[in-house]
Amino acid sequence: MADPEWDKWDYAVISKEDLFSKKRWKETVNWDIILKQAEKTRQASQMIDIRLYPSTLFFAAVDMLEANLYMIDDLFYCLTGMRMMTTKVMSEELKNKLGFWNMDCYKVLEQIENELEQSHKTLKECLNHEAIWDVTIKALGNKPFPKIEDTFSLMLHSEEQYAFQYAREHYAAEKIDKEALARQIANITKRIIHYIGIFHYIYGNSYHFHNSWHCLEQVK
Repeated sequence: MADPEWDKWDYAVISKEDLFSKKRWKETVNWDIILKQAEKTRQASQMIDIRLYPSTLFFAAVDMLEANLYMIDDLFYCLTGMRMMTTKVMSEELKNKLGFWNMDCYKVLEQIENELEQSHKTLKECLNHEAIWDVTIKALGNKPFPKIEDTFSLMLHSEEQYAFQYAREHYAAEKIDKEALARQIANITKRIIHYIGIFHYIYGNSYHFHNSWHCLEQVK
């Protein structure tokens, strides 16, 4: 995909200036665009239901979560000129380009982080079930988090559980590639954790300027 056609008014261009350049005065990213996508990502994560594993519905939900995460990266790149997965969480570049002049946006940045954390939590709650534990081990290592023994498979007398069993069988997958699913889940988990780290670092910084009066003079 080609790069966006940024012009001199875009934050991706302006943020390349020195931290206290006059061009950067009060310039911030429109973080609400990413917040809306983070909300959609959380909603997508909620479609991943262990009671539907393995079925085409379950695999489609995982695909949707992954696609929404890629969308966040594309939006972030278009707005900031930085790719999330190739940007180090505690880098000076991230701090200078997106930290200081976005102080007024810290509330929305925290909201974005919270939405991503909820997506991660929902995914973990699914992955620590016995039914998918072999895939979880392949994706996240030997001891990712405590395994939950599944009881829903033993509760077929429950109307809800019976309904889910019917749906799961109705959308049964012809072939289950557990290796591919494990790689996909590993990628999703890596991305979510990295995204959370980036947004937390942007608003969680404190700034200490030794020559603060000199810096302020440059932006007057």
